[in-house]
Amino acid sequence: MFASREGSWQRTVLARGARRRAVLVLAAVAALAVLVAGCSYGEATEATNVTDTSATLHGYVVSDNETQKTYWFEYGTTSLFGTKTPDRTIPANTGSTHLVEEEVSDLEPDTTYRFRLCARDTEGQEHYGCLRFQRFTTDPAGSPPPTELSISADPALYPEFDPAVSDYVTRCANDPVYVRVAAPDGVTVSVDGGTARSGRFSTSVALKSGQRFDITTTLGQTTRAFHVRCLPSDFASWTYSRSGSATSALGFTLLNPVKVDSTYVAMLDTNAVPVWWYHASQGPLDSTLLSDDTVAFEVGSSGAFGNGPAAFETRRLDGTLVRWLSTTGSPTDFHDFEELPSGNYLMLSYKPRDHVDLSQYGGPDDATVLDGVVQEVTPNGAVTWTWNSKDHIALSETARWWPHVTSNPPKLPDGRTAYDIVHINGVEFDGYSLLISLRHTDAVYRIFRGTDGHVEWKLGGTQTPQSLTVVADPEDGRFGGQHDPRRVSDGTVSLHDNGTDRNRPPRAVRFSIDPDAKTATLVETVTEPDVTTSPCCGSARKLSSGGWLVDWGGFLGDTIAEYGANGSRISKLTFPGALTYRAFPIERGRLSIEQLRAGMDTMHPR
Repeated sequence: MFASREGSWQRTVLARGARRRAVLVLAAVAALAVLVAGCSYGEATEATNVTDTSATLHGYVVSDNETQKTYWFEYGTTSLFGTKTPDRTIPANTGSTHLVEEEVSDLEPDTTYRFRLCARDTEGQEHYGCLRFQRFTTDPAGSPPPTELSISADPALYPEFDPAVSDYVTRCANDPVYVRVAAPDGVTVSVDGGTARSGRFSTSVALKSGQRFDITTTLGQTTRAFHVRCLPSDFASWTYSRSGSATSALGFTLLNPVKVDSTYVAMLDTNAVPVWWYHASQGPLDSTLLSDDTVAFEVGSSGAFGNGPAAFETRRLDGTLVRWLSTTGSPTDFHDFEELPSGNYLMLSYKPRDHVDLSQYGGPDDATVLDGVVQEVTPNGAVTWTWNSKDHIALSETARWWPHVTSNPPKLPDGRTAYDIVHINGVEFDGYSLLISLRHTDAVYRIFRGTDGHVEWKLGGTQTPQSLTVVADPEDGRFGGQHDPRRVSDGTVSLHDNGTDRNRPPRAVRFSIDPDAKTATLVETVTEPDVTTSPCCGSARKLSSGGWLVDWGGFLGDTIAEYGANGSRISKLTFPGALTYRAFPIERGRLSIEQLRAGMDTMHPR
């Protein structure tokens, strides 16, 4: 979970924000005067003194000449407004900017009104000018003064306002956000650096995608800040439920195939609020948070079959590029990117190999196959170590996957038909060895990170001399296209067992490995009643709390859930119609929410 450091720092930033807002208003007025040279225009600001039947409307009349000006307000419940206040005049030779107000009554209770301010020169200006409109909502009929703090917005806040929640999003689609406040006596509220006040009031905040504004509340000597950010309109929708206190925020890459280029690397807090995101238009799937607080994600389109070009790039939280890394000798693959303690990186590739006889497995006798490759790459892009599945994994280990492999061969960019015989999809640092997952062998391997790269043991799949005997597993190690092998801090090994084509639901499992006895004992299993199949993707990460963060995988409609140490579900996050390849936990103290806000503010300044 993100650390929270509220207090004097916030108050300083908010004070600066208020001053900045005042400067921006004056700059806007000055620019407007230049824009409308020779004419008078009106621009509405927020309404005050709103009751169930009345309100006070406010605005600016702007002109660059010294003639007499005429102004009026128009208001109503539709974009046509419909009601007009009496004409008022501003004498000649009284300056270029005038603050004006008008009280209106006979309003309907609990109704949202639009209003605008219009103005023209009394002499010489045939047309009148009215800039942006504002909104306010009258109180319910006979409503007493508010006794509890209430804040809402249009478009709506996610989640609904709660004094215990600090961060929110709203899908503003680059339009103003309309904020409604009801503050009891003794509590004052300031929206976007505006005047702090009690009672019921409303105001509009101009906002674009990625930008944020703050709401501050003051009770006595205590000031609190709430942060609202505009979510992009093409960010996929989600549902979230929680039955306990989530211990980890989470990050992932969110692919929404329904909308073109709608792919976001994102981090959500424990209330499932997106507090950081980066629009990755080239459509990556895998992403991860590195030790230096940069984010790595795949770019390009290589996928599993070398349809390059592709690479992984790392970016700071403010969006600036740090480095761009690719494999050497064969195209970069998106399935995993892992950081080593040395500062180097583990990267994957699918390398074509010609003239392979697959006739005994239902394929051609002169085929091109794709071998799984692991490379250790330095930050400068140099390759220091390479492992290739062709030297260690027999064709027979593909076993039950052969019908799938031979009936679904991809085309390479050069036109060759290739057979994806092992489908490498995960790599993990494990001392002087590595854990790798080969989906099309239903197995996880521990390989020696030395010169010969030999297989030290094999978990699952067909029987080989390196196979471990599986103990206490009702499935007897019969994995189904597994993903995400990870070494847990206690030395056990976890993975996401998709159960693909095994006629059972997916599961997150953890094994205790005894290499001397050549056994793998199942010590923990987590399942999700709401997820019955997982044909693709997913991850299972053990948390320091003893619980799990599991992305259950799928094609469209991924579910990500956190579980307690006893396996009970704490929270459930679902993206209908979207895909997350895997999710990574951001545990308490790992990254502060202030860092994420600052990065977003740099990428999307106001």
